[in-house]
Amino acid sequence: VKRSGENLLAIRDEVKSIIQRLEKDYKEYVKFSILSDQGERDQQIVKDLENNIITGFVLVFLVLLLVMGISNALLVAIAIPLSFLVSMIIINVMGFTLNTLVLFSLILSLGLLVDNAIVIVENTYRHRQAGKSRIEAFKKLNALNQNSDPFLNVYNNMLSRSLDLNILLNQYWKDDNEKKAFTTKGSYDEDLFTIPNESTTGMEEELGGDLIEQLEAVAQLIYMGSSADRMNLNRQIFYVHFGGFDTHGNQDQDHPILLRELSLALWKFQNALEELGVDQKVATFTLSDFGRTISNNGDGTDHAWSTINMVMSNAARFNGGEFYGSLPDFTMGGDDDATNKGRFIPKLCVDQMNATLCSWFDVPDADMTNLFPNLSNFKSGSGIDTAYINQLFT
Repeated sequence: VKRSGENLLAIRDEVKSIIQRLEKDYKEYVKFSILSDQGERDQQIVKDLENNIITGFVLVFLVLLLVMGISNALLVAIAIPLSFLVSMIIINVMGFTLNTLVLFSLILSLGLLVDNAIVIVENTYRHRQAGKSRIEAFKKLNALNQNSDPFLNVYNNMLSRSLDLNILLNQYWKDDNEKKAFTTKGSYDEDLFTIPNESTTGMEEELGGDLIEQLEAVAQLIYMGSSADRMNLNRQIFYVHFGGFDTHGNQDQDHPILLRELSLALWKFQNALEELGVDQKVATFTLSDFGRTISNNGDGTDHAWSTINMVMSNAARFNGGEFYGSLPDFTMGGDDDATNKGRFIPKLCVDQMNATLCSWFDVPDADMTNLFPNLSNFKSGSGIDTAYINQLFT
């Protein structure tokens, strides 16, 4: 009885074993004959597939070796058995069996693999020999990939725009004459994004400088994005990271250094925005739920929740210079101490601040719950906008 998912070759071997045993028992009276053996055909297809892989590997390697050299020949030739190895792993993981249809598909894909590999490598080799860069060669090949499939065309167009952006950024970042040279001086009369040293700041340690460098890069990208002759973007979103606040017993040494760099980096960045004339179009904000306990765990403070975030902007809508929310009662074991170890639950949710900033960014209210699924828990009325920190705006 034919059963889906069963191993045909294993059943075939078992049937043959049973027949051999029965022939010994009834050899004088009954003769057993196998009228149809589908396993033999499948074994032959597997052997053909193996032979085609080996033949394709050898022929492709020899042809490309003669025409384009050893590196191109090895690249394509190794891709053939490697592709089939990955295919077998995927087939096994997905629970498919090697039936006739799968084997036929693998043989068919072998031809496509060899053909496409040779065509792509040959085209790449020809463009590289003509003096084109790798990116230029890829763009030429990608342009040939346009067809009637709308989804593939959308992907190819996105890829092409990404490559154009990559080229633009490379040219801009490598050419000092292209980059914006800020004339505003820093708070220590240094060049704006120069990292002041220990003797200049009067601190006991050097500043790390990572946040200052990141915000300088953001300022340059804003300059590019807002320039009509470069990128001319309507909106830009940047994420920078500033860590090191897991201070434990070193809080009194590390915290002043971290806060000084944060202060300097934000000051430098805001001055850069003002020099670019975009300070009323940019909002800079911190985003963290990380806090410290006010109790000692034997190695300083421990991990906790609740912290203070800030928003910095010259945009007219923002109501600056204000403190929103309320500070907790810092009494150990007090009403606001959630664990009797100096851990406090935030009075405002980070999602509320994010949603408020997104509304300034013209994100429709209807999209807010998709961006912030928990935002509805903080509504004070029927509308999702009642969860915003509306005091942030004038």
